[in-house]
Amino acid sequence: MIAPPSLNQSVASITEIDENVYMVIDSGATINVCPSFFAQDYPLYQIHGGGLVSATGQSIKQYGIKSVLFEIEKDFYTWIKFKVCEVSHVFLSVPALNRGGHHVHFGKDLYIDFNGSTDQRRRVQFADAGDHYYLRPLRLVPYDETSSIANDDNIFKMDLIQAVTNSADKNPSALQSGQAIC
Repeated sequence: MIAPPSLNQSVASITEIDENVYMVIDSGATINVCPSFFAQDYPLYQIHGGGLVSATGQSIKQYGIKSVLFEIEKDFYTWIKFKVCEVSHVFLSVPALNRGGHHVHFGKDLYIDFNGSTDQRRRVQFADAGDHYYLRPLRLVPYDETSSIANDDNIFKMDLIQAVTNSADKNPSALQSGQAIC
């Protein structure tokens, strides 16, 4: 059995050395975020304007946006959109997942109802590590394999840009400051 990740553990050791992808589930974040070295083979789309702030109010440097294909369980795939920035871990925002058609459930049972790349739904358990919740997908799909799984790239790119642009619109304080909270 693989031990749950610690928030003190470097994301580099989780995603690059160990090859296990752990994503922290954050109910207080407004958008999904990942560090710049996560899924480096995926295209990074530059964005201008807006900004990111941490829960403590500190500015976070941002690099752009990307969407990454995960094999959540055997033969079940879904795209997750991220703002790429100076963060220590991959964070999944509960509100962003909900806006993306995935539904997060906290309670006796911990799960996410995921929309798949082929309009399938799948209930996937996530874990409680004591001080945080995390999801461990089966794998991060290498970018060169994505075209054989989901190939409507033009619609995908437009959806990616629209989703990140709209994320600040859902948070009134972000509208006033021009920033999203992560």
